[in-house]
Amino acid sequence: MAGSRTSLHKWLTAIFLISRTEQGTNAVALSKIISVTYKTAWLILHKIRHAISTADQRTLLSGIVQVNSAVYGKPYNPYYRNHPQEHYLLAGSSLSIQGEPSYIKLKLVPKIHVKKSFFNAPRHWISPNNI
Repeated sequence: MAGSRTSLHKWLTAIFLISRTEQGTNAVALSKIISVTYKTAWLILHKIRHAISTADQRTLLSGIVQVNSAVYGKPYNPYYRNHPQEHYLLAGSSLSIQGEPSYIKLKLVPKIHVKKSFFNAPRHWISPNNI
C-alpha cells in the first residue's frame, strides 16, 4: 500500500472483500466495487494474495497433523494420470484436542514431484515428531 496512488479506503475495502467472501473475489468484480480500473484491481488482488501466501508460509502446522492427498480438476480417470487439467493437492490440518481442525493448509504439488502410488494411498497421519 505504501507509495500507491490508490486511496487507503479502497485498499481496506479490497482486503475486507477478499477476506470475507466465500466464493472469492476477482479483479473485474473488485474494480466495479471500489471504482478503479481492472489493471489496478488486478494489481491490488495480486499484492494482497502474495501477502496472504507469505504469512501462510510462516505458520507451521503443529500438534496432531492430518494430511490427505487429492486430485483436483477435470477429467479424472483413475487409469490415466497426468492429464493437463488435473492438479495434485495436499491438504493438511492441525487438530485441536477435540479432534476438530484448527488450522488448514492446501498446497499445490508440482507434477514433477508426484509418485503415482502416493495419490492412490489412503490418508496419512503424521505427528510433529515424524516431520
